[in-house]
Amino acid sequence: MSEVQDLTAAVTGLRQVATELRDRSEVQDQVLRRIENLAKGQEVIAAYGRKNRLGIQIGSIGLTIALFAAGLSIYQSARLNETTHQLSAVQSRTSTEVLCPLYQLFALSLTVNPAPSNYTAEQLELREKYKLAINDGLAKLDCPPLSK
Repeated sequence: MSEVQDLTAAVTGLRQVATELRDRSEVQDQVLRRIENLAKGQEVIAAYGRKNRLGIQIGSIGLTIALFAAGLSIYQSARLNETTHQLSAVQSRTSTEVLCPLYQLFALSLTVNPAPSNYTAEQLELREKYKLAINDGLAKLDCPPLSK
């Protein structure tokens, strides 16, 4: 009987080992499934990472273009201001060096030369209208007073 007991004990031991191996196998299968799930998650994360890098590159290019456009706009604005100041100086010089003497000459001519006696009332009225326009032009141009 001892042999039977030994065999029974051995079979029982083998069953326990087989059960333990089966349990370990199930645990290993669970671990492998988790690893596979993590690997799939990493693939998804890698795909998002690639998309994010592409978005960052496109954003960087867009920002570079926007900064270039802003710089160009500032440069053009500065050039426009410079041109405006130059134009203003030319207009000021034109009014003081050209228009003022011309208007002064017209005003002096109207003051020194009286209207001819053969002018009609309409012609006299027109002469007075032009005299007022010339004097108004002198005032608007801020010309110095007439010197006779």
